[in-house]
Amino acid sequence: MVLIMTDVKIVEGLKKKSERAFDCAYNKYYKLVYYVIFNEIGDRAEATNLANDTFVDMFNRSESIDNNGLRDWLVIRARLKAKEYLNLNSSGDEDDLFLKLCSRILTKEEFNVLNYHAVFKMDFKEIGSILDMSESEAQRLYKRSMIKLKTEM
Repeated sequence: MVLIMTDVKIVEGLKKKSERAFDCAYNKYYKLVYYVIFNEIGDRAEATNLANDTFVDMFNRSESIDNNGLRDWLVIRARLKAKEYLNLNSSGDEDDLFLKLCSRILTKEEFNVLNYHAVFKMDFKEIGSILDMSESEAQRLYKRSMIKLKTEM
């Protein structure tokens, strides 16, 4: 059974330690959190572990989440988890062949914008807010990345 709740309701539930709210947040944002972490560290197993840790943090620290800021909180926490992991394991090799290929063709910003838009179906305004850029800059990077990939592949 798929549970659907707004982010406001999820955060309110998390603050009351509701397992249903946790499940809703996990189902809604797991792929995004995993991607943010995997994009930084390039290791599937560790990205899975760190994504799960991010959701445990969400549950335990729910009082620090704004009612309308769940997605942003999770993305920021996921980035922090990835950075902590990289600091502790500075030999982080990128094992994924596709990631290596794209990283050779695209800049990191282009790759992030492309994936947020294509994989997570985010609009450019949302992408801009996550990556600290304007909506038009996100659109420009997306168009540029598509042109590069078409030319190189």
